[in-house]
Amino acid sequence: MIWFVMDTNVLVSGFLRSDTPPGILLNGLVNRSFDLVLDSRIFLEYGDVLARPKFRLTPAVTGPVLALINAKGKWISPIGFDGILSDEGDRPFVEVALAAGVPLITGNLKHFASVPSSLLVLSPAQALEAMREQKRGE
Repeated sequence: MIWFVMDTNVLVSGFLRSDTPPGILLNGLVNRSFDLVLDSRIFLEYGDVLARPKFRLTPAVTGPVLALINAKGKWISPIGFDGILSDEGDRPFVEVALAAGVPLITGNLKHFASVPSSLLVLSPAQALEAMREQKRGE
């Protein structure tokens, strides 16, 4: 199984545009092509952001995906990261990805320029390519 930490912006983008790399990733998540690693901070942010009126996403649409993430995601206790981030809201994603030793998928690569080199930060398109390469190798 392939595991990732997914930044909220990728999840939201996936719901809004199914024909884009985030949308393809969301479909892959639902079809269990990969699973997510998360903690309670990340899960709460997913729910809070998806419920924002500006996105016009109903609980009937987002609820089943959140339930899947809750049930099938790998819940971990993160490790602290003392580094400086351009957006402090990204700290949970960095801490969980570092603790799990898995890549972080984000639409904001520039926000993660100061993370340790041991953390692989991928765009949605790069994550899809990594998944394709892993499947070729199986």
